[in-house]
Amino acid sequence: MQHQLTAKRQMCQHCQRPLAICCCDVVMPFRCQTNITTLQDQRETNNKKNTLLLVKQCLPSMQVLHSVPTNLLNTGLVFPTPHSQPIESTEELPKQWLLLDGSWKQCNAWYLANPSLQALPSFHFSQAPASQYHIRKRPKADGLASIEAIAYLLSVVEPDCDWPRLNKVMATFNDRWLAQIPKELHHRYRR
Repeated sequence: MQHQLTAKRQMCQHCQRPLAICCCDVVMPFRCQTNITTLQDQRETNNKKNTLLLVKQCLPSMQVLHSVPTNLLNTGLVFPTPHSQPIESTEELPKQWLLLDGSWKQCNAWYLANPSLQALPSFHFSQAPASQYHIRKRPKADGLASIEAIAYLLSVVEPDCDWPRLNKVMATFNDRWLAQIPKELHHRYRR
């Protein structure tokens, strides 16, 4: 019994991640004027590689929901669709944004199953930087982790807020996760 207690991984009481990958020491909350809501697939909630918790720690005003909200007035959806507009070249942008958090398959299914999401004006990134999030496989080469997508969104719609902080936290998380993996396996994670 005693052996089991000492063999168990120590967890951060705040973020519920193993202490070896916890980033609470580098998270510093900041404010922005942009209203961001993230619709998170329930299966992502307990995934330790999910970056949305890091965003929520940095950006406490962000809402995280698990079902489609009813009040979507003046909301733009950040999701590539056949009729989405590039966010970088659209002149009039909404003040409220909805992002989908989950695997590409989960998010696409959610979008296709919800007429209220399909009715929203949708936007995509045409000039986003390549993902630096190496600890999770992406089925799309231009895919971004949620933390990267939110950082890029803020860089476009509110460049004066402290959005680079999100990239710094994500880089620390990435590095700490990779530090737990044997070096001979790193090639599986870096692209």
